[in-house]
Amino acid sequence: MAEEKYLKAYSKSALGNYLVSNRGVKQNCITFTGTATVLNLTLSDEDSGSTVFLNGTAAASTITLPAQDAGLEFDFVCTADNSAHDTVIAGLFDGHVADADSVTDLADATASITLVASKCLIGDSFRVISNGTKWIVSGRFITDAAVTAEDA
Repeated sequence: MAEEKYLKAYSKSALGNYLVSNRGVKQNCITFTGTATVLNLTLSDEDSGSTVFLNGTAAASTITLPAQDAGLEFDFVCTADNSAHDTVIAGLFDGHVADADSVTDLADATASITLVASKCLIGDSFRVISNGTKWIVSGRFITDAAVTAEDA
């Protein structure tokens, strides 16, 4: 009986391999765009696992990550060329972000990263995953100097 319940979580492929039945589950998506003078988005633990679409903004903007807790993660994807305004992501970071010409080293005490106005293009993306004490960042950008880091 218990085996039947377990097997319901899987389906068989044409080749006879077992596949997880919930494949293709839609991921939570958050669209960040707007025309207000200042835009702020505060993400919570419940938003973990979400993809944040950066659609360009008509104002300076800030995205604040939740407190570091091991396993929290967010993906950020530029779905429009960035506007004439910077987008600041606030948190405590470590890791590297590659762009067209170099690698931005987010040192152990990086307090925020800035997506530089007019340099973030459609398809640029990065991911942050918390190890419990900081956000580990990896990502890639097409344009040189698309990301800057601010020390704590």
